[in-house]
Amino acid sequence: MENRLAPFTLEHIRHEIDEIDRAMLELLERRFQAIEEIKKIKGHDAARAASPMRPAREAEILKRLHRLRQAQLPVDLMVRLWRCIIAEATQAQALVRVHVEDELMVNPYLRDMVRDHYPGLPMAAQRDASRLVEELAKNGADVGVVPINSDWVEPLVKKGVKVIGMLPFIAPRNLPPQILILGHAKAETTGDDETLLICGGEGRPSKYLWEVKAGNYSCVSIEGFLYEKSEQAVLLERVMPGMKIVGHCPGPIEATV
Repeated sequence: MENRLAPFTLEHIRHEIDEIDRAMLELLERRFQAIEEIKKIKGHDAARAASPMRPAREAEILKRLHRLRQAQLPVDLMVRLWRCIIAEATQAQALVRVHVEDELMVNPYLRDMVRDHYPGLPMAAQRDASRLVEELAKNGADVGVVPINSDWVEPLVKKGVKVIGMLPFIAPRNLPPQILILGHAKAETTGDDETLLICGGEGRPSKYLWEVKAGNYSCVSIEGFLYEKSEQAVLLERVMPGMKIVGHCPGPIEATV
């Protein structure tokens, strides 16, 4: 017999889902209308128009949503959904290509990680880090992705490109990333950042999160946003001769659920 005491029928629940979908669509339309307003503002400000990428802002959005989300929504699904929205919003502001080192493209796991982070953005394979950085130097809107242990240090320093992000974005804080994101986006502090240093000698900071060999160099991450020429940077140069700050990255989401 039909259970007449059930508070909802299948049709009621399906109707509720349809209403939720409609509301989500309206909210997405409002969000992209806001992107159009951003384009107008940037169109009158050349300094802001150089790169549509805002790694700090993107990370803050995802971390805020992570704090607000309920357990029913898996964190990896939430991040993938909003990365799709962010990528489309980026493309609405400027044509952005993602340059990918060949070594990374042949690894399905790493390749899919990049595609999940930049869904829908055109990708261009480059034979090595040197060629990849050359392409980035031609277009300030583009980004590049390289395996963290490849020979990216010297080309990056030579061309003045910076590390602007790390993947995976959902990861323990003390483990090194597998991929570095390179580009020209302005470094902005989020309050939850990592500063990446490179050195060729034996000296190290008294505290650091992780260290990885990158060609002939070591890439070391320290917690916080370390400004160049700051007192702390000067002190580090004394224990790490030849040390260079090569980028600032938002820390990852440390998800347990």
